Amino acid sequence: MTWNDITLRKWTEIESVYKKKYEDEILQTADIISVVFEIENPMELSPAEFSKYVEQLSFLTKPIPEKKLCNSYTINGTLYNFKGNIMEVSMGQLMDWRQFSTKEPIDYAECLSVFIIPDGHKYNDGYDMDKTLNDIKSLPIGDVLKLWNFFLAAQVLFTETLIDYFKRLLKKTNLPKEKIQEIKQKLYQLNEITTTFYLTPSVIAK
Repeated sequence: MTWNDITLRKWTEIESVYKKKYEDEILQTADIISVVFEIENPMELSPAEFSKYVEQLSFLTKPIPEKKLCNSYTINGTLYNFKGNIMEVSMGQLMDWRQFSTKEPIDYAECLSVFIIPDGHKYNDGYDMDKTLNDIKSLPIGDVLKLWNFFLAAQVLFTETLIDYFKRLLKKTNLPKEKIQEIKQKLYQLNEITTTFYLTPSVIAK
């Protein structure tokens, strides 16, 4: 068992187990075993069997290895396309990404569904979004991590470009100095919020 065997769906379940409070760590470990190995009642295992599963969970303490970024992904028999050039996507996609990625708790499948599109379709043009979300949850967590980090970096670049554009635009206006200063302050705050959120260590790799 390695990180390659862990899908986004399983990773989300593992994360939720780690967030729970347990009176005994053995109970938490049992829940992790249940999720990873799909064992219904781990506490019914013998101590020897339980220990073997615990040993196999050692990979969870290691970093999630990122996979190669691909132009397409075949998930559950469906081909999905991915555009790695942020300048080729629509403003609607960028706005949805920003909205979804700043919600709490973050729904990673929802975020990635903005850019992972079924072959032959444009974003949100009427295809089965529920199926798309379920398929994305079947992606190995290494693929999800690579895609996630790519979009975090792209978001920073997009925001910096947008702020630079507004700054250049302000130089051409005849607004009062106080108003210009107010706008600059808001741009500064936007940059600070974006940088703080998007340049922290990966949200996924714990």
